[in-house]
Amino acid sequence: MADPETDEVFAKIHLIPVATNEPDFGDGGPVGCIGPENQEKPASFAKTLTQSDANNGGGFSVPRYCAETIFPRLDYSADPPVQTILAKDVHGETWKFRHIYRGTPRRHLLTTGWSSFVNHKKLVAGDSIVFHAG
Repeated sequence: MADPETDEVFAKIHLIPVATNEPDFGDGGPVGCIGPENQEKPASFAKTLTQSDANNGGGFSVPRYCAETIFPRLDYSADPPVQTILAKDVHGETWKFRHIYRGTPRRHLLTTGWSSFVNHKKLVAGDSIVFHAG
């Protein structure tokens, strides 16, 4: 869940008391539940926005690890390697970004679409963004 105005993520948790005659399942949860050791870890990456990332008119500098593990694979044989990425925010709204690999030294950037995202979300340097493959 996320606040519709600020996008701040939160959870609602409903606590139910356990009756004294119910079995204690320990840390593993009820029998038949899949424990964390049996689940695949979701691929995600968080970055604290820099002044450059949050600058209106600029782009977002994508860390290499994020580009290579979270984003769809780029065709590096293209000149320049570029793709359109569709991303959903915490409210399910779809955002369209241009992902390009360019510059000296070469780096991954989100360009077209990034400024409108920053403005709409009122992002500033120091805010965090999380990419989740999904």
